Parts: sequence; structure tokens; C-alpha cells
Amino acid sequence: MYLYYQSANYQSLRNNNILPLTLRQIEQYCQAEGHRFVFRQASYHTLDSMLDKQNLMDIDGILMLGTEYYHKPSPAFYSCGKPIVVLDGSYPEDAISTVNIDNTYGVGQLVEHIWQMGHRRIGYIKSRMPFGCLRDRANSLYAVLERYNIVLNRKDILEVSAEARLIQDEVAQFFSNAQDLPTVFFADNDFLAISSIQAITRLGFSVPDDISIVGFDNLDICTLLKPHLTTSRVDFGAMARAAVIHLMNLIEEPGLPVTKLTVTTEFVERDSVKKIM
Repeated sequence: MYLYYQSANYQSLRNNNILPLTLRQIEQYCQAEGHRFVFRQASYHTLDSMLDKQNLMDIDGILMLGTEYYHKPSPAFYSCGKPIVVLDGSYPEDAISTVNIDNTYGVGQLVEHIWQMGHRRIGYIKSRMPFGCLRDRANSLYAVLERYNIVLNRKDILEVSAEARLIQDEVAQFFSNAQDLPTVFFADNDFLAISSIQAITRLGFSVPDDISIVGFDNLDICTLLKPHLTTSRVDFGAMARAAVIHLMNLIEEPGLPVTKLTVTTEFVERDSVKKIM
């Protein structure tokens, strides 16, 4: 069974391109292995009921898209009696098998590029809603910056809403009031990066001449506007395949240990970072 968890708080940030891609990959692998594929949508109020043993009599295993699930896993995850793999949900302290982006590698490549381009003071455009892997991505950013002896100052961190209509206003207010800005900003994802570029361009700043920005995910929007966004490409198809294979292994061998898998990223250099040295 494939569970697509949806949060009402995430609607404005939802990337509708990812769901068809993951569904297609999952369905292909299930069919190739002779498994029946069942798709169900869940919310915060319905998830535990769906994970109840009585509702899983004909289900061999559960693959859950955890991008929008930012809660601590409930007891139902452990009592359902079925193997579960969460795709795009980071729970390092919980005994749940997961498949995630290798954020440390992706962030490391971006920071290395920023460093090579001469930037020594980095700002952070951070989502207030820590969905999916964003908590892990933030931790990765702090760890990578420490290796470069870069301190992320609190005044250089801009936390923005999950609602698209508010993000650009918050970005504009931050850049309007700042007296001393970093030369480059790391954004949690491409959506925040592009929204920020739009907002600061309207204020009269030039990207990358005045301010450089990098994103993460390599969504289609990266090349819709100029400058084209430097980012880290996430292979969502590979993540989906890895999750299905691991779930099938758990179904065949229930005694396998909990496993945390990561899929590496690919650095994509475009035009949004200026060389200053």
C-alpha cells in the first residue's frame, strides 16, 4: 500500500510534479515483482485509523510519502503489524526504515561551490515548516559550515512562512531593513530561492551581482526565470525505487533490521552565484 500523507499546512508548497513521478516508479516495480499496488491518501486525522490492523488485512507492506508528515511517529506505526518504509521523512531517533536525500552531500557540494566563488559570509533562507527532510538539511548546513569555519549569524537567518503569498513580503521586509547583508544566501529549497529572487529583484537588487542565491531540489522552476538557479538535483525516481526494493525485502524477510537509506544528489551550476575573488 502506498500512503500519500497530506498536511493542510503544506498545500502552498506542494510540488505536484513529484507525486506522479514517485507513483509511476513505485507502480512499475510493484508490477514487475507481482505485487498489487494500492494508493490511499491520509491526513493527520485519518492516518492512525488507516494503520489499524483491522484495516490492513489484505496489505503486505506500507510505503508512506512522508514529505508533509512532520510529527513524531505515533504508536500506530509500530502496532500495525506490517513493514513500513517512509519515503522523504527523516526520523533519526525512531525505529522506522526511511529513504531520504543525502542532504549532507548535497549541501556540502553547494557550500564548496560558494566557497570557491569567494563567498565567506553566508545567509540562510529557512522555512518555518520543517517538512520532510528540511530538519536534516538544516543540520547538514550547520555541520558543513563548521568544517569551513563559517559561523552562521542569527541576523543572517531569514525564516519564512509556508504560504506563497506571504513569503515574498517577508523576504522584501528582511532585505529592506537589513543594513549589512551576506554576499550569498542558501535557501532550503528551490521554491524559497526563486520566491526570494523575485522579491529582492523588485527592491532593486540584482542577482547575482548584488546578492547570490542557491537552492535545493532542481525543480522545473529553476530555469523558468533569470538568473537560472544554481542548485542540487534530487533523483526522486531513484528514491522511490530504493524505497520499494527495501519494502519488498522487509516483506520477504520480516526480521531485517531497521535501515536508514540515503540517495545522493548532483550539483547543478547555473547563474545565480557571482564570483567575487
